[in-house]
Amino acid sequence: VDGVSTSTWLSVQSYNFDTEKGYAKVYNLSEQFYPKCGIQYPFLIGNGVCDDRPPYNTEACRSDGGDCQRNPVDGFPDCFVNTPSLLNNGECNDYPPYNTEACGWDGGDCDLYNSLVDCTVNTPSLLNNGKCNDGPTYNTEACGWDGGDCPTPTTAPA
Repeated sequence: VDGVSTSTWLSVQSYNFDTEKGYAKVYNLSEQFYPKCGIQYPFLIGNGVCDDRPPYNTEACRSDGGDCQRNPVDGFPDCFVNTPSLLNNGECNDYPPYNTEACGWDGGDCDLYNSLVDCTVNTPSLLNNGKCNDGPTYNTEACGWDGGDCPTPTTAPA
């Protein structure tokens, strides 16, 4: 409704009979709590440990209740992450905010995985890690034969 606040307010009042002074404090509850933060485990919000993944580390959840201090990253002015050392560390962190355009696709660590559009694996960092993961999801044509770690199958001569 135009012109009407949708915030919920709480007023706390008290009076000290010894000093004959009173006070009133008004709180905007939407600033005290997280009304738009839909999460499964509310006890993880503001518990002192950064849960650096959506939906916890989002604006709606106020960066995990303040647990996640988003730091700007050199070379990526629009990239704000909790742990800058995870960027360009040789391992693809395939989740926001790391594997995003603003963060240079995890500082380049996810370039190979992102280029394999039909490749779906649980752990992208296992692609092109120097070891052939000869399983049914990694060692496939869609995943570039485990990102190049496994030999390319050859066709038998006719």
